[in-house]
Amino acid sequence: MTECPPQPVFDIAATSGFYAQMTGLLAGFAFSAIIVILWLGKEHTRPKGVILTLLSAFISLVLSTLTYSVLAGDSGAYTRAAAQELVDAIPFVLAVMMLFHGLTQLLMGSPNPEATAVKVSRSLSAVITPTLAIFYLASGAVDNELARTAARRVSEPTYCGDLGPMTTFSIALLGALLIVLLVLWFVPPPRHIGPKLSQRASVVPLTTLWVSIGVTLSVGVITLQRPDFQLPSWAVVGFLSSTWLLLVFLATFILWARPPDTTASTSSGEVVGKVKQSVPGT
Repeated sequence: MTECPPQPVFDIAATSGFYAQMTGLLAGFAFSAIIVILWLGKEHTRPKGVILTLLSAFISLVLSTLTYSVLAGDSGAYTRAAAQELVDAIPFVLAVMMLFHGLTQLLMGSPNPEATAVKVSRSLSAVITPTLAIFYLASGAVDNELARTAARRVSEPTYCGDLGPMTTFSIALLGALLIVLLVLWFVPPPRHIGPKLSQRASVVPLTTLWVSIGVTLSVGVITLQRPDFQLPSWAVVGFLSSTWLLLVFLATFILWARPPDTTASTSSGEVVGKVKQSVPGT
């Protein structure tokens, strides 16, 4: 007889309390950055769009603190907590992307932008953070499958479940994201695409803001469900796929938005240090 995997032992509620503390701290940093930039605005020219970017990061972090705090109190319902764990990550991920995106804008708007610093900041915003996000979301998807298996095992002690399909799907999603992000990083955007994306740079922070608000409302709906509430497997797959598309969409704007004079001569990961101008949306 095949031995079933052990019951879930990861304490989602306790971990969420630490996440709430971290997001609250980051929200304070984002708010402080906004105040400092506004205070220095009369003496220094600030990059266009950086206030909106940091504002969206601040609001998303506040909402993330709220959702993680709610999850921290849901210690008696593992299946419902597993569903919340998956959804709660979105505002946090988007906020981190916006923090590094805002930092990139500030670096690009400085009198003497350092190319290496800009490249590192941009890679953290549009490559590393989305990759880590899908990795941890995949872990949350596995937690959902474990919770579903544990709940069913109460009535069917011999039921073991099957984590294989969800694990395989998550790995494939992560690999596909890495390929797409590396293509966006190394392949220069078409000449006519970069300027168009640059003109619509506000789409990135606005999308972050509205998605974070929508996810927060969804978390509120989940908390009203029964303690044994479970996300069906098709919903988890759809959620991961939608998140994948959202991250690629934002990364495309961040990496490919370029003004006309730099689109043809720079790749997605390069910065011309001699250009002393603000680059909207980067």
